[in-house]
Amino acid sequence: MLGKIKTWARPSRAFLALSVIVLALLAFLLWHLGTAAAHLSAAEAAARSSSTQPHDLLKNAVNAPFRLLQHGLYAFHSCPFFLRLPAVIFAVLTAVSLYRLMVSLFGRIIGLFGALFFISLPLFALSGRQATPAVMLFLPAIIMYLAHRFTKDEKPGFSWLLLMIAAGLALYTPGFIWWLAGAAILSYRKLSAALEDLQLPPRVSGIGLFCLIIIPLIVVSALHPSTLKPLLALPASWPAPLSFLDHTARMAAALFLRNTESGSILLGGQAVLNVTLLALVIFGAYALLTAARNKALALISAVLLAIILAGLNNDISYLALGVPALMIMAAGGLRYLYIEWRSIFPRNPVPKTFALVLIALVTASQLYFAGTYVLLAWPHSPQTHSRYVVK
Repeated sequence: MLGKIKTWARPSRAFLALSVIVLALLAFLLWHLGTAAAHLSAAEAAARSSSTQPHDLLKNAVNAPFRLLQHGLYAFHSCPFFLRLPAVIFAVLTAVSLYRLMVSLFGRIIGLFGALFFISLPLFALSGRQATPAVMLFLPAIIMYLAHRFTKDEKPGFSWLLLMIAAGLALYTPGFIWWLAGAAILSYRKLSAALEDLQLPPRVSGIGLFCLIIIPLIVVSALHPSTLKPLLALPASWPAPLSFLDHTARMAAALFLRNTESGSILLGGQAVLNVTLLALVIFGAYALLTAARNKALALISAVLLAIILAGLNNDISYLALGVPALMIMAAGGLRYLYIEWRSIFPRNPVPKTFALVLIALVTASQLYFAGTYVLLAWPHSPQTHSRYVVK
């Protein structure tokens, strides 16, 4: 009996891994959330204005889910902490979804380290600490996880409902309609096969929920066509061809080189990916092109779409649409190197343990850098102080 009690009380490995993810997220996102930047930036002040006046949603439905949540929390307590808390909520949902997806694709160990790499990205961590809806651009991670779960579950009814709800809410995000359309085209056969096995009531219920969620978006966009361009991530005025090519090249380079278009998120022109993550992405792209070509092409297409939208708007924040795909490729590269290492020493546990220790050390160094960057350097930099002065 005592042995059974000890077995029941002992936490599972899956629970421990998820706990590590959640603790890392809370440490990065909630640490001095309301006081690290005591005042609001101009973008946060604009977001507060649009969220605290719900009637504005009748004229502009862009990012409505974020703005409604922000309105409710800010009405509960009007302070910077609650104004930024919605970004934390969406960031946690995004990171946990990406972790679950990586576990399904690459196993628990690689899923854990891959998710920690994602959390260590300053672009993600800082977007999750802002009172702006920039974090909504990471929503492809949630859609990919729910779509993967829908196609793999033996009883996919609940997964289908969640997928339709998430897809409907995500359509309020600028530029997401292009990502969703591309994903639907690329995964049409797999989704159709899964839908054939789905019973009629949940199928109709999911489609009904999706339509119900997007009706306000359609109505508001029809009454106020000026909101269509921001919703579709189209610039107010189209750039000249040469300017578009220049901006697009700069945005592509911003993934791995220092850039001049970092805005308030990346200090000193910091690249989105550091050298370690870039190397893992390259290995992962190679491994996926070899073993799962269609998935690799879909992930690469998502990255290209993000680069094009970022170049079209000359806004680095749109690169977030492709970051989940990049991190999946990075996790694939980590798994490829781990398997190659183990194939050299198939029966010796010492090299396997050494490989895990090396991966853990690299991950710890990434987290340390991100913690120093996000929690110490960014709040105290002159660039941040110059931007966060709006009360």
